[in-house]
Amino acid sequence: MAVSLLTPMLVFADSASARAAPTDPVTALKRQFRSGHGVKVSETTRIDFGEGEPITTRRHGRLQFGPSGLIARDTTQRVVTDTAIVSPQRTIIIDGQRYLSGGSYDLVELPEGKEWVRSAKEPQAIGAAYGDETLNLFELVTLKTLLRSSARSRSASLTSYRGSISYSELYRLSRSFRNLTSRPTGDFARIRIGWRLWTDGTGLVNRVVTKTEYPKKWSLTMKSDTRYTGWGSRMTIAPPPPGQIVDEKDLKSGPGLEEALAER
Repeated sequence: MAVSLLTPMLVFADSASARAAPTDPVTALKRQFRSGHGVKVSETTRIDFGEGEPITTRRHGRLQFGPSGLIARDTTQRVVTDTAIVSPQRTIIIDGQRYLSGGSYDLVELPEGKEWVRSAKEPQAIGAAYGDETLNLFELVTLKTLLRSSARSRSASLTSYRGSISYSELYRLSRSFRNLTSRPTGDFARIRIGWRLWTDGTGLVNRVVTKTEYPKKWSLTMKSDTRYTGWGSRMTIAPPPPGQIVDEKDLKSGPGLEEALAER
């Protein structure tokens, strides 16, 4: 009798444990890689130079996936300092092309009827992945490796992961980071990114916070807080109308153009 009463209790306990087990974030992300679907993103980054006024950037928009991962981005960024607000800049990246409108390009004399500047071709998945956030969490191998070496904690509805990684470690790990920069050496290699991310009950990332720790002699700190909502939303990101586009190489040189190129 005792055995017959105990068996259902063990079965129930096993079922409850299975339901409570967190979904693997890498598996959850991979399931999102479907054509015509994506996620909404909002990001706030603060750069503190130690002396002088800090700079805050706020970015929001949409990221579109394909079967192989992230393929397009449509975001608007605002740069805010204590004394000035730069006009918003919208960025569309698709098929390896970057299109920019507004922001510093408002200082550039564009040809009549042109509202978008097309820059040189770049790997689409790389450009689409990055805002001010250095970690490309849409790169499956990067996400998997970060989580594997992280500390994990759980609440009723969220799972939190925490860790850190140096630029030299990230260079070895992340293909997209290698395409952004040359091999880091010296102080640059020792820069560390402390990170924390949260996943919901489905295993999808809904928030990432990072702090980049630069050598003390640089007096520089960068913190980013990125949030993702609307996973699986239907979306199609398209290039701007052809008649509104001018190529960067065809713009007239001048101080305004130099500033726009430096800040894009």
